[in-house]
Amino acid sequence: MKESQSIRLSVPAKAEYALVIRTALGGIGVIHNLDIDRMDDLLAAADECVDLLIHQTREGLAIDMTCLEDEKGLKVHFELMWGEKKREGREVDAQMSQAVLSTLIACVNIETDEYGVKGITLLQSPCRF
Repeated sequence: MKESQSIRLSVPAKAEYALVIRTALGGIGVIHNLDIDRMDDLLAAADECVDLLIHQTREGLAIDMTCLEDEKGLKVHFELMWGEKKREGREVDAQMSQAVLSTLIACVNIETDEYGVKGITLLQSPCRF
């Protein structure tokens, strides 16, 4: 049985910080020997997750990303830390994002609360949360 290893990263909830998340995930993918196709899918999914989280009707302060590898495989969880301000405009459609993410990653779980999408978990193997 493989020992669980966890990596955490917190970035401001702004589009330009998606690059920081992508860079960190790229390194994690190399460490965990992901092939190029799985790596590309993971990075594209990360972009979609960040886009979904930053386009809510309530301001986000930070996005926390946690990567965990255990016997189930690599699991990446994104969580939005809410701010106090409400935003003008429309939030991104979570169902559309779920459909896009499901074409890239084997198992996707989107969590919501009273303000909108709060968290997204990606698992590169069949669903076993």
